[in-house]
Amino acid sequence: MLPELLPVWNGGVMAVGYRFFKRQSGKKKVYYARILDDSGNIIKTVSTGKTNQYRAHDWIKAHLKEYDPEIKNPTLSEYAEDFFLWGKCDYIARQNAKDRSIVEETAKDRRGHLLHYILPAWGDCKLKDITAPSIEKWLLHLKSYKLKNSDDTHRELSNNSKNQIIYTFNIILREAKRENLIQSVPQIEPYGTKRIKQREPLTDNEINALFPTDRQEFLSVWDDFQVGVMMETIMSTGARSGEARGWWKSDVMPDAKAIKIFRQIYRSGEYGLPGRQRNPDKDPRRIALLPDRTLNDLVEIIGEPPYDDTPLFTWNERPFDQTYILKRLKRATEKTIQREIDVHTLRYTYTSKMRELMINADVPDSILQTLLGHADSKTTDIYDPFQLERAIKKALPSKPAIDEFWKTEKEATP
Repeated sequence: MLPELLPVWNGGVMAVGYRFFKRQSGKKKVYYARILDDSGNIIKTVSTGKTNQYRAHDWIKAHLKEYDPEIKNPTLSEYAEDFFLWGKCDYIARQNAKDRSIVEETAKDRRGHLLHYILPAWGDCKLKDITAPSIEKWLLHLKSYKLKNSDDTHRELSNNSKNQIIYTFNIILREAKRENLIQSVPQIEPYGTKRIKQREPLTDNEINALFPTDRQEFLSVWDDFQVGVMMETIMSTGARSGEARGWWKSDVMPDAKAIKIFRQIYRSGEYGLPGRQRNPDKDPRRIALLPDRTLNDLVEIIGEPPYDDTPLFTWNERPFDQTYILKRLKRATEKTIQREIDVHTLRYTYTSKMRELMINADVPDSILQTLLGHADSKTTDIYDPFQLERAIKKALPSKPAIDEFWKTEKEATP
């Protein structure tokens, strides 16, 4: 005969019950209880420690207070209080313990999704009341949050941004299901995104169109001189977008005809080391040589020395927002080359062109790895202040190749 199912609460969000069974414990048999949800599923099995059934009933009823419907159905704000906080989030600790590396910057991005988008709309909502249709309706009209001290109006989020927010939301809801707080995770269909299927380097004709030598033509392409020079510098140094946004005026070294790449700006707005450096024993900082044309444009922006530690490329005295430069790049390509590219295409073009040019100039490939910031044991300590000048001199044989690539009049490719 099956043990009796004893409902503890009726009419609540979740009517929790239990079934008793006996198990040998030492020299005596004690009552154990299987805690059940309103569907009869086992939540957990506990020992009452009691040999008497009535005392076991009293013990389990007191124990079941932690399964009160209100406690077992918290709001999203209550449940997600510590989510994605570095050093406090159990999910991150568990993933990293399983070698599913989650870096601190990724955690900050997820925390930003939670604070700026998810909690303002869903914070007061009970976990069990969050459904797929309600999330999809919310996403349909979701706009970006307004940056502090920014005049920029709320804009429609890209599909890629919405997909990132969906992913963050799903992590939280999966954890809630794992803890038996919800029965299932709402299934949200991701938004379709346009991807550059194959990143092709820019041709000489496309480079000439995007970066004309005539100043008026240059301004007509880019509208904002600083954005144009920023893209030109990325194109001629192979820097990453975050590294370019993180440049300071003092990073430009006119006498050495080079620029330091010592930091980058993350999406959170914080500064960090360049690239995605995971090995604490390697120094990812580097230098990049500048062609005369790019150097002259940069000197026009930074002015006369001494150069202070302020951002190099700014809008309203703040470093360029990633969205702003992407919009400018899109406008420039629509005016000129009529094909979709991203900022990394400029770095990819630099890598492709410089590899060919430096091979022809008999410059070791390790120098290109250094200039690009690729992981290599030989580049670990070359950015020590005492070795910086030596590193620049070592890279100087490639300077003619760089200037050849950026010469004023390029022969148009047929």
